[in-house]
Amino acid sequence: MTKLLTNLSNVSQINWSIRVKNPVWWVSMVIAFFAPIFVYYGISGESLDSWTKVLQLLTQAISNPYVVFTALVSAVAVSIDPTTTGVTDSTAALDYSKPSDK
Repeated sequence: MTKLLTNLSNVSQINWSIRVKNPVWWVSMVIAFFAPIFVYYGISGESLDSWTKVLQLLTQAISNPYVVFTALVSAVAVSIDPTTTGVTDSTAALDYSKPSDK
């Protein structure tokens, strides 16, 4: 339990303002969130040919705790910096004011 609380407190040690400015992060986040929903319901992109079908799928997904959990876990996985230990950003990344060009 202590480890879980420590990991949750580390969420504040992520430079979220930089993440949300990075379009690659947004694309990854959308894919990470929707992929488990598509897999669970056996949906392919071509099946969603109207906004009504998209809304029905999202309503089904939100009402299913398992799907919500897997989508959230997938989204969290995209937000973790794989170049550091734990779930925090590096000291250098915390100081960025815009995404690095490197």
